[in-house]
Amino acid sequence: MPKVPPELRRRRQIISLVTTIGFLVLSLVASLLILVFDNSSSGQPIQKDALWGEITPENAKVDSRFINVFYQLTGFDSERQIANVTTYIWPSLDIATPFSSSTVGDIDLSIFIDEVGGQGFYEFEAGQPIAGIETSIDATNPYSLERSIDSFYPFDSYSLTLYTQVSERVETAEGSDVVPLPTFEDTYSTAVPGFQVSLTKEHDESFFSDEPRGEDFPFVEKAIEQRMNGLVMTTAVISRNFSVKIIAVLVALYCLIIALSLGFMTLQILQRDRPPSMQVLIWAAANALGLIQVRDLLPGKPRIGITFDIVVYFPSLTATLVSTVALFVIWSYREDWKI
Repeated sequence: MPKVPPELRRRRQIISLVTTIGFLVLSLVASLLILVFDNSSSGQPIQKDALWGEITPENAKVDSRFINVFYQLTGFDSERQIANVTTYIWPSLDIATPFSSSTVGDIDLSIFIDEVGGQGFYEFEAGQPIAGIETSIDATNPYSLERSIDSFYPFDSYSLTLYTQVSERVETAEGSDVVPLPTFEDTYSTAVPGFQVSLTKEHDESFFSDEPRGEDFPFVEKAIEQRMNGLVMTTAVISRNFSVKIIAVLVALYCLIIALSLGFMTLQILQRDRPPSMQVLIWAAANALGLIQVRDLLPGKPRIGITFDIVVYFPSLTATLVSTVALFVIWSYREDWKI
């Protein structure tokens, strides 16, 4: 075996050391970025707007006979653009007895929840337990977000509106009637797997008005006035969390590196700079098989045909398969393979 010159051996050692250190640094940087920017690993999985704490029963000077509405986002289907939300109706202590997961009201309640495919209207009599109401909410994109479609995975984002109205059913001389109860929303949601959520308390009339809000628009006062009439409106913006984006980018880099390295190796063999060996053929086949399976690593299982596939996956897979076939043909028929 010929001896390796000391300079070449030293160069190889430096390259190995730099590669190892670079790999460790990249791993630490990726982990640090996830810790810094990914809210799903922190104590605040749900982000709230700056005015969230100002539109409350305390600021409305209401301390009795009011309703708290708690929203819990449990999942989101980006392909159907449907959010799964559990709505908890939680009356104040003077008109209900609270338990762990439900309350028992002392008055008759009539509830409207804007939802897809559900009842919409719910009625609870005095003494009847009021448990969480499972609802499906359509992401109608009230904010007109440009990437509100799963084709832009993992940089897609969606917006939706949560409406709930609560009234008391009372008996009068003329029959049954409903009286709006002051209603205020809140959330105790945990992180939605793979997504980050930002909630904003809104004022219905000014939100959908053709005239933009001026700087002097009394938003908090108007929002409280609307909730005093029993109607709460909350908007939500749902987007992929930072972990999903990092993993998707790493998968994309892996696909491109595999395709480029295999294409470069094939070109080297075609130019007779490298021999077409069985080891290269096995390596190419393993890369092709791995590339077919690597798409399953994408979080959220996005559908086939998104922009990621068109820009990264399909070209990489095509280049890998073509290179594998080319290597097989060269290995099978070239006789002047020795350099």
